This record gives sequence, C-alpha cells and structure tokens, in this order.
Amino acid sequence: MYNIEKFIFCFVFITFFIVSCTNRNSTIGFPGTNIENHEMNFNNSVIKNMYTYEDSVRAFPGNTKLILGNYNDIEARILLRFTTLPQVKLEEDPIVILNINNMHYPKEFNIKIAAIKDNLFSENSATWDTYTGNATWDKPGGDFHEDEIMEISFNFAENDSISQLQFPIKKELVQSWIDRTIFDNYGIIIFTDNKTESFIEFYSTETFQPPRIRLSYLESDSLHIVYRNANNDTFIHDFKYTTLEEKDLIISNIPPMSLYLKIDIDYEDHKVDFNEKGIFSPEDLKRINVNQAYLYIPIDESNSMRMNDRFNLSIAIPHEYPFDLLQMWHYPATIDSLRNGEMRINVSVPMQQIISKNRPNNGLLILNNQHNMDFSHTQIIGKDENNLNIGPRLVLRYSVLK
Repeated sequence: MYNIEKFIFCFVFITFFIVSCTNRNSTIGFPGTNIENHEMNFNNSVIKNMYTYEDSVRAFPGNTKLILGNYNDIEARILLRFTTLPQVKLEEDPIVILNINNMHYPKEFNIKIAAIKDNLFSENSATWDTYTGNATWDKPGGDFHEDEIMEISFNFAENDSISQLQFPIKKELVQSWIDRTIFDNYGIIIFTDNKTESFIEFYSTETFQPPRIRLSYLESDSLHIVYRNANNDTFIHDFKYTTLEEKDLIISNIPPMSLYLKIDIDYEDHKVDFNEKGIFSPEDLKRINVNQAYLYIPIDESNSMRMNDRFNLSIAIPHEYPFDLLQMWHYPATIDSLRNGEMRINVSVPMQQIISKNRPNNGLLILNNQHNMDFSHTQIIGKDENNLNIGPRLVLRYSVLK
C-alpha cells in the first residue's frame, strides 16, 4: 500500500513540474516572463506569386454523381453495368431509371444509349482514354456498338420539376446479357449530341438513389415487375490539358485545377510595423508561435459555378521550386465554406513551418481534393498591383515570449 501511495505522489509531482516548466506564464518554468498575444493583418503585398496549375485527369473514387452533358466545351458520358439480373424471359423493353441530383440549363435534352463492346470498364479508373488502368479504349470516349444506338429526347422546358429520367433499352440486348448469347455484358454508355452548355447530375450507386433497371416478365400467366440496381457506374469526360493564361485563377473540379501561391512575410518590409506587434528583429519573427493563420481569397461569384458551397482542400509545401507534385510536405485537409465572398483557408501549420524556417519557403499549394468530381469551379480574384486591398490577404494570430 505504501509503495502505491509513493508512486502516485511521485507521478503527480512530476506531472505538475513538467506542465509548469512548459508554461511560459509559470514562475516555475520561466520566472519573470509572460506571453503576449498579437494579431497582424497582411494585405496582398505579402503575396509574391500566384497562379493556377493543372492536376491529373482520373476517376473520382466513391463519386456520388454521374454527369451527362457539356460544360465549357467538355463532354461527359455515363457508363452503367447491371450484373445481378434474374434468369427470366423478358416480356417488354426494360426501363433504365436515373434519379436527378442537379441540372444546369437543360431545355431539350437528347440522349443516346449503346452497348459497350469488348472492354470491361472499371468505375475507379475509367477515363475518356482508358477503360481500366492503362488499358485504352480503341476509340477515345468509349467503345460501343455504333449500329445499335438507341435515342430519346426529353423536354425540360415543359416540366422543370422532373426528378427522374426513364428510358427504354432494347429487350434483345438485356435478354442476351441474361442468356449470355449475342452481346457480352460490358454495360451501356449514355451520351448526348447536345452542343449547348447544359448537363445533368444523377445520383450514383454510392447513394440511396442509385441507377436502376425495371424488368418485366411473365410467370404463371401473370406479368411480374422487378427492379435491379446498377452494379458498376462512373462517368468520363474529355478534358485535355491546356495552357492557361496567367489571369485565369480558378479552383476547379473539372477541369482539375488547383492553386499555387507564395506568401513572404519579411521583417524588412517597411509597410508593416513589426515593433508594434512585439517583433523587434528577424530572429523574433522566427521564434513566434503561430496560433492561427487564415488565408482569405476573394471570389468572383459572377464567373463561378458550384454545385455546393463547401470546399475540400489540403495544403502542401513543395520540396523545391519549380515543384513536383510527388515531392511535397502535406498538411491536414480543411473543409471550408464561403464567408462574405471570400474563401477562408486554415494555413496555421504550414505558416508556422515557413516562418520558423523549418521548411523552405517554396510557396504553398492549395490542393483541391475534389478533382474530377463534377463541373464545379470557383473564379478567384487575384492580386491587384495598384490596390493593396484587392486580392488575397493573410490574418496571423501569434504569441511572443516577453
């Protein structure tokens, strides 16, 4: 019993001593010292470089959306596959049912449906050029039986509250899937020849409203109806890499675009009175403790198009500049929403690393974690050289030991 009490006493004493010594306000740890908290607001003068760069085109795993249509000269097509079909003799043309999540200006929408041929697509890696991994389609955009295309039109101008698209596909096609005869079941491709800027977002199999197929068959002289969910689905798009103009500052899902910028807080910058904020030398600046650092990036709402108001971002410091996307230090993801027309991004950890010179200041990558998910894009208002208050700004809250 005595040994237990002695152990508890020692544990409590050591814990108290450690906590006291690491507390800068403690007279045990640092006699005669205290901590001062400050906040500094930096205008766009600390932004030394800023531009958009293109990331890779790939499938977005676990995507809850299937997109059909065109936007900004980019076409999107849907791939569907139904594999858990009952062993029955079909009575009527099956009906494919797609539940609508969102729409962008469709009026009259023409769609085409065809059976995919020869290649089994992967929903986690299919792209416009490949059906799985590095295996390429014979024809970019998907290989399908071009002599067996089914077409149907929908008029949204007459009914803008429609929540589903339902369209038939040929009974012979689906029956051959069931019987494993004429057509191997590689699924179907859905596309449109609309050249106008319009598209529809449908719910995918990762949601509670997945694509379904309606099957009818006779049994004991009675017509039976059954539904089956799609087993594999994805969408592909034909974006190709381009060279953006410097003024094109965007964070975008499709095309997959992220942002690079360099923030340079320089003690010799005469626009900032560091002395009023408890910093009297470059070494003082290096030793500050960053409590919070927020980067505010203004948004041009009139030239943006978002399917939601939240951003899933992460931050990285490249090992060197020019940067290699495979060589960087990553920092926690941040999910941010718009605040008064600005995107607020938590950059506390990377700014501490840069200010303390634990990492080289090769700039920051604002990585978009929703690349290839949908057509959302956000136009950014860049730095105005003639007006320091237009463009990105930084708010830094920190502590100094006095």
